[in-house]
Amino acid sequence: MPTIEVRIQHTPNRPRQLEMLLNSLKTDVKHNVKVSIIEDSDSCWSGCKKALQSEADYICVLQDDVLVCKDFLPTLEKLISVNPNKIITLFCQREKANEARSWQRSWLTMKLWFYAQGYIYPREVARDMIEYCERHTNSKNIDDEKMAIYVWKHDLRVWATMPSLVEHIGWNSTTLRNRDYDSYYKISQRVAKWFIGYEKSGLDIDWTEGLDMPVQDEYGEWAQLVDNYVE
Repeated sequence: MPTIEVRIQHTPNRPRQLEMLLNSLKTDVKHNVKVSIIEDSDSCWSGCKKALQSEADYICVLQDDVLVCKDFLPTLEKLISVNPNKIITLFCQREKANEARSWQRSWLTMKLWFYAQGYIYPREVARDMIEYCERHTNSKNIDDEKMAIYVWKHDLRVWATMPSLVEHIGWNSTTLRNRDYDSYYKISQRVAKWFIGYEKSGLDIDWTEGLDMPVQDEYGEWAQLVDNYVE
């Protein structure tokens, strides 16, 4: 069985949010997932790099201002068993989630991926992504912008769980220093379009449903990222 570690990307000035997240991670279902807290207040990218530096086969990064569904940790084991070696996001705010819900599909794929509230990387992909982004992205970029460039330039797709297993309860605040404009805090863009619910178990979802035919979100173009790319 592959090893999995949850790494919480924590900003020290959010102790109450961290406490709520840790409480939501509790489960009575047996699992082998390790949970660690990674503190960093330098930048989103600095915290992201630290969080992804694990020797586990799969690394799940959670921002400290999210809550997770019931039985989240054993659900991670299930996700990886049915859909291995993929970049998986556990949070999705895209409108296409409504289509996945109506079609009863458990997966959606995206070519342009932002809002990295909770996600899974295979260890070797994480290492390659960090190395690539250190060479090819501007120092000013935040973590999800850098990862979006990596995904796009490698012609990958990010697989989103349908429904989302993570909700962004801290949608109305941010640690970013240059995000003080009102339009940034549109709730429709900062919470999950289809969240499973805090009291719903991720183990109740059939994660094989739609695996061979996921809903595809083709939103996005390279022009949205090119200013942040370094040859």
